[in-house]
Order: sequence, then C-alpha cells, then structure tokens
Amino acid sequence: MLYARLQMRLRCAASPARLLRSLAVALALAATPAFGEILPPGHRPLPPGVHALKATRVVMEPGRELTNAIILVRDGRFEAVGSGLAIPADARVWVLTNATIYAGFIDLHVPVSGRALDTAGTEMIVGGREQLTAGSINFSGVPGGERDPGQTGPGHELAVIRPEFRVADVLAPTAKELESL
Repeated sequence: MLYARLQMRLRCAASPARLLRSLAVALALAATPAFGEILPPGHRPLPPGVHALKATRVVMEPGRELTNAIILVRDGRFEAVGSGLAIPADARVWVLTNATIYAGFIDLHVPVSGRALDTAGTEMIVGGREQLTAGSINFSGVPGGERDPGQTGPGHELAVIRPEFRVADVLAPTAKELESL
C-alpha cells in the first residue's frame, strides 16, 4: 500500500504539465537579472562626470584673468583651471566662444548699504477670524473651506512683499562698496 502511494506521487510529480510549469518558473527566475538591464522608455543615460569648459576669458579674482582658458569639472567639483590644460578623453567639451566665466556666483543676498527697507507694513493682513483658518498661508482645512481667489492678480499676504517692488529703486551703494565687490 505504501509502495502504491509512493508510485502514485511520483507519477503526479513527473507529469508533463507540472514539468513544463516548473521549467517556465525556473526560466523566468533565471531571466530576471537580464531584465534589469533593460531601461524603461524615455530613460536618459547618465551624463558624463567630466566636463571641460573652453572660454575666451576666465576671471579668477578681481585683477587676475586668464584668456583662452579651460576649466575642468569632475563630478560637480572644479578640478583645474588654466590656459594650457590637457582635456581628458572622457570629458564632454563645452566650447563657449566669446564667453566670460567668473570664479563664483555673485551673491545677491550680500547687504549693500542704501536706503533702509520700509518694514512698517510687515504684519499679516487679516480681514477676519475666518481667514485665520481658511485661505491663508497655514490653511490645512477640508476641501471647499478655502477662499476662491478668483482673478485677484499677483500679491502676497505680507504687505511688504509686492510685485511692483524693484531693488534697483532702493539700492544706492557708494563707490567704495562697489569696489569691494
């Protein structure tokens, strides 16, 4: 009886349908790493990590300039700057004809003296109690509870932030301050 059961199990285990199913699962599992190499549509390859910027003029610091200079950038960091640098074979070359490159960004937040900014209206504009919970910067209520702005145009809840403000109108640096930049 035990022998008959064992033979029955072996026949069921070795059935052609079960063998084909097992073979299909094994092939699918074996091919999974190969599918990892296939990239989705629209995938862009990684850009090169080395860039060579060829510029007509490079300003290293005030009073120190290089002409026909090359700037090497590797992995987002400056590697070398000079006039006779050898360009690596794996570098992407950017030819910047008639371009001037400065050593760094000019910081727009550097305080340069001038007329002081009028901060008299820096408090929040609040029309009523309902604006404390709906339609303001910190609104986190339910859908439909916020105000419909309609066509109000550009603006901000702080009175000092306004679209018509131009820094050029209030900036008045002295000659000495301009030289220090």
